[in-house]
Amino acid sequence: MDKKRWQEVERLYSSAVERRPEDRATYLAEICPDPSLRREVESLLLHGSEADDFLQTQALEAAVGALAYELVGGEASAALVGRTLSHYQILEKLGAGGMGIVYKAFDTRLKRPTALKVLPPDRISDPDRKHRFVKEARAASALNHPNIVTIYDIDQAEGIDFIVMEYLAGATLDNRIPDQGIPIAEALEVGIQVADALAAAHSAGIIHRDLKPSNVMICDSGQVKILDFGLAKLVEEPSIKAGEDSRADSQQSTSRTGEGTIRGTVAYMSPEQAQGRKVDARSDIFSFGSLLFEMACGQRAFSGDSAGSIIAAIIRDEPKPLGQIAAGIPADFERVVRRCLRKEPERRFQSISDARVELQDIKEQLEAQRDAGPLKDSARPAGPAWLPSVQGISGALVVVATLIVGGVWWGLRSPEPLPKFSPIQVTKSAGWEGQPAFSPDGGRIAFASNETGNLEIFVTDWRGGTPQNLTENAAQDEYPTWFPDGSAIAFVSDRNGQTGIWKMSQLGRDPILLIPSGSQPAISPDGLRLAFVVAGGRGYSRIAVSPLAELTRIQILTDDEDGPFDHRDPAWSPDGKSICYSTRHNLWSIPASGGTAHPLTEQGELDTDPCWSPGGRFIYFTSYRGGTIALWREAIGWGRAERLTLGTGIESQPSLTGDGSRLAYSTEGPETSLVLRRRSTGTEVELSSQVRDRMASISPDNRSIAIVSSRWARDFQLGLQPLENGDVTGPLQPLTDQEGILSQPRFSHDGRWIAYYLIQSTSRDIWITSVSGGPPIQVTSSPASEGHPCWSPDDSQLAFTSDQGGPLGIWTVPVPAA
Repeated sequence: MDKKRWQEVERLYSSAVERRPEDRATYLAEICPDPSLRREVESLLLHGSEADDFLQTQALEAAVGALAYELVGGEASAALVGRTLSHYQILEKLGAGGMGIVYKAFDTRLKRPTALKVLPPDRISDPDRKHRFVKEARAASALNHPNIVTIYDIDQAEGIDFIVMEYLAGATLDNRIPDQGIPIAEALEVGIQVADALAAAHSAGIIHRDLKPSNVMICDSGQVKILDFGLAKLVEEPSIKAGEDSRADSQQSTSRTGEGTIRGTVAYMSPEQAQGRKVDARSDIFSFGSLLFEMACGQRAFSGDSAGSIIAAIIRDEPKPLGQIAAGIPADFERVVRRCLRKEPERRFQSISDARVELQDIKEQLEAQRDAGPLKDSARPAGPAWLPSVQGISGALVVVATLIVGGVWWGLRSPEPLPKFSPIQVTKSAGWEGQPAFSPDGGRIAFASNETGNLEIFVTDWRGGTPQNLTENAAQDEYPTWFPDGSAIAFVSDRNGQTGIWKMSQLGRDPILLIPSGSQPAISPDGLRLAFVVAGGRGYSRIAVSPLAELTRIQILTDDEDGPFDHRDPAWSPDGKSICYSTRHNLWSIPASGGTAHPLTEQGELDTDPCWSPGGRFIYFTSYRGGTIALWREAIGWGRAERLTLGTGIESQPSLTGDGSRLAYSTEGPETSLVLRRRSTGTEVELSSQVRDRMASISPDNRSIAIVSSRWARDFQLGLQPLENGDVTGPLQPLTDQEGILSQPRFSHDGRWIAYYLIQSTSRDIWITSVSGGPPIQVTSSPASEGHPCWSPDDSQLAFTSDQGGPLGIWTVPVPAA
């Protein structure tokens, strides 16, 4: 939309408004063949005298012009990518902001990533735009606050003006708000941090003037940052309080951002800003209220089908009560939002600090309500503030925890201490027990155990008791999952000589084969479809779906583009429309009928065992983060995970009851050990009792053991444990400290080298390292996925698995170091 178009809007409006209301539609249809132009005029006609004011002051024209630039800015050229301005190497275009185009760059002097904001090339000659661009830099650089983006430099090179800012890894708030809004505790956390930032700016006499979700960044660290003071107005007299009149300041501000001129984003403007009148800090408070409103319910406070109708709604209409849009909104929170959104500035909070105090009080009240009852999606809880306390547990077992709603949503700031409680240990045999699955009514738990010497499927009461063996078969039976009506259980068995999916009654009777080659079954909520894991074309496992009424009709849903490595752990969404699954890199989701997959978790972590909450709002899962394996939970669409368990016992494989009130999971106690067994005598020596140690490999001379451990690093790394006569001597010596997860160590025959594979992001390559220390050496670096190295007898080559060139196969490579 350009100025010429809006002059045409004004002409048509002025002509149509002189006619009787019942004749206007016919008249416009005759003289205006453009439907979109006609809708704009009709929208103005609906708002009567308010539209006259807009057109007379040119406020509407300026507002729509700002909106038009916002739409066009994202299409600006990315021609600067690959060039170097001053000492900043431009890597990629990140997006377009209110005052320019933002690029990711690298500071070649200080060796750090940065963000560069430059004027679009086609607007470099605009003096007013260039003047406001420089003013943004000066205003923002005067602020030093943890919730405001840091300005490093203001520079010019090759005739291009640019601002150098800190590079923020994360996503803007508009990309984090799902259709139904975010949990109220998250909205409070974000709101409090935004208010802190605005308070600092206002105290310095700076008004943001364009506060909106796309200008609020949620960093990967959880910190909130306000971006783009591109419309910031530097008030000449900071001592003038909001609400006081200053005619001198009014005249000065007219010369800067004159009355009758609108700068900002239409949907989040204050009424005075939308009318082109003088604004002060209370305009930001109105925009802040719009931000809180949208976070809480997922809808904008003011909307319309045109710029004119949105502006009219801001000036004339009250937003719909939050309680009528979303459930579980505290009355005090809605009161704060309403006060922020008052039409008259003098009826709003007179200071953003006052609004911040109110939000902090509400947050503390919610935190005090930790005995509110079982977890319900419909109640929009802040999240369970609980941690299990497990002591003296040995081996792998099944635990049930009753979830208690708390008032703190983790992930936005440093986690606060969570109250502990004692979960119920359900299984107590001497064998391994895991893969718990709650029955649909929540009364029973099916699980796998090797108590009898081979894996069997058992069922027990959720409170514990004597488990019932349902399979009693010499085969290996595992991965139980219930049919939705509770009448039957699907499971995996090799009882016919091939791993397949079977079905038996809830009492273990009448087992029948469903899928001859498949694993990890998951029954759809309607009980009509079966999702499972099959071997893909390149040797990796993939997710498939088959109708239970026609099991030979198998549709493989995922392929190489739908996540790296194996695809496992399928889990149906409660509505049956999508399937979540795990890879070695995030959890992913794909439509159950086929389509494009996308990551559900986006931190690049090793996430497994997904389990949906009953309402589909959250995904529970196992994750290896920070050197521990624990249970986590993430709200769909929010992108921030909260940790549920400490990882002291390797908690995994979550299963929720249908009402979300109880969670079953498996755990390994602190007595899990690495044991050295002497084959000649059968005696055993404990090498390590730390759950962070695993994958031992004995050196050819029996004088050391390679152990994969996370004792000294965030991820599993390689260490060397010295031995003397079969006994541990001295501490574990770290050999590697690399980015990524290390696995499968193998000594060379001469004992001088250790080969292993390393997972880094979406790559998996073969490495070797010397037992005497020194930097590791990368052996393979192809785009393929390689693993499981094995030395040749003369140590000159390594054999390994790889999917390069097609299906998974065995490859060899010379070892340079040998």
